[in-house]
Amino acid sequence: MVQNYQLRPKIAFMMLQNGRKEIQEHEKTLDPNNIRDFVDGYLLEIQKKSGDPKTTFRKEVLADLSRAFFAAGSETVRMTVDWMLLVCATYPEVQKKIHSEIDEVLGQERFPTRNDHLSMPFTEAAIAELMRWKTTVPLNIMR
Repeated sequence: MVQNYQLRPKIAFMMLQNGRKEIQEHEKTLDPNNIRDFVDGYLLEIQKKSGDPKTTFRKEVLADLSRAFFAAGSETVRMTVDWMLLVCATYPEVQKKIHSEIDEVLGQERFPTRNDHLSMPFTEAAIAELMRWKTTVPLNIMR
């Protein structure tokens, strides 16, 4: 049986390779008048600073940053989902209300869209309360 810790180096390498591939795709379609995302902005900074020998704006750094962004984002999402599953197991009435609201808004035939959350106030409130109560941010500001 392969343990998670044994997969980490391989996954990290694959994420870095994927980041490099994404950077190459962005370079092919880069338009200084239409900055689509962080990668475009960073690539433009690399171009601006290309004559500066002390610059830290390099493709290698960008690839590593993209890996770090992906890893950090996926870990916080995983932890939030884990906590939500535990809350639903502990409070079945909450799970039932969320399930009911999702069925009412989405039905059984389609995937959620970006704006569906506007029609699901209980689900939104449950997620917001969970994120306040069991924050995944190490230095969250107390309220």
